[in-house]
Amino acid sequence: MAAPPELSSTDLITLALDLLRAAERQRNSTCLRRALSTAYYAMFHGLARIAADRLVGHRDTAAGIAAWAHVYCALEHRHARQQCLNARAIAAYPVGVRRFANRFARLQQQRRRADYDPTVAFTEQEVRQSIRVAAEGVRSLERASEEDQRAFAAWVLRSLRRN
Repeated sequence: MAAPPELSSTDLITLALDLLRAAERQRNSTCLRRALSTAYYAMFHGLARIAADRLVGHRDTAAGIAAWAHVYCALEHRHARQQCLNARAIAAYPVGVRRFANRFARLQQQRRRADYDPTVAFTEQEVRQSIRVAAEGVRSLERASEEDQRAFAAWVLRSLRRN
């Protein structure tokens, strides 16, 4: 059974750069907003893929594909950001994971502004920097050991009980 296609962080970074170039040519603020948003989604989908890969792994059966997709889809934007902002917990991870967590939280805030605040304006330089931050963040997490990736994935997916 073939694994389903997945969203590639590399492809999303490339798309963000394409949108930035279109914005530069056309002086189009919509392209700038979409470029920034797409850069964040490169990080989001990179984290979702790593979580599914490290917590489930195999995708060679229907059950494996279903379990992988379940973990992939379990990542929630707001919750992941809150977990990444937990400085005490994040301090226990190696520098690459900490770098990712910091950049993820920061870029998610920018993405929310780009997607939902009609009064905000972004410069080409700001968006270019956000794309760079996303690409570096993804690379940082990808370079982490599988054990650290697994631990971080479990942390960002962890739901705190409310008693």
